[in-house]
Amino acid sequence: MTPRVVGVDLDLSMLDAQWALRRERVAALPVTNAGRPVGRVTWAAVQALPEPERGGRMVRDAMEDGVVVALHEDGWTALRRMAEARVPLVAVVDEEGLLAGTLDWNDLQRGMNRAEQEAERDGTRAGWQRERPA
Repeated sequence: MTPRVVGVDLDLSMLDAQWALRRERVAALPVTNAGRPVGRVTWAAVQALPEPERGGRMVRDAMEDGVVVALHEDGWTALRRMAEARVPLVAVVDEEGLLAGTLDWNDLQRGMNRAEQEAERDGTRAGWQRERPA
């Protein structure tokens, strides 16, 4: 998970969203309302607007549905929700429903690599098969 306590607020302009996406160097960020994720805004949505219009359009008008997982849920649950919704990013919330971070494909890959390295170091086998035998 990438820790993140601030998303793009629902009432900001798309120009603000553009700068937030650039600052974070990501293609999507959660949209929040009072700290709670309510959707996501993407770089593609920003680019779809002509540059002069970005300051006058609100994030709430261009946001997409978002997917949420709780901190206590495992990576497989997050991966399944991402795949079912066909989204590259999920918002992770704490016990109170406030944004705690984001989880994307890169985070999941790092987690799987780390688990595999730990399994090799401990002399145990990872819980998933990487390739099918020929």
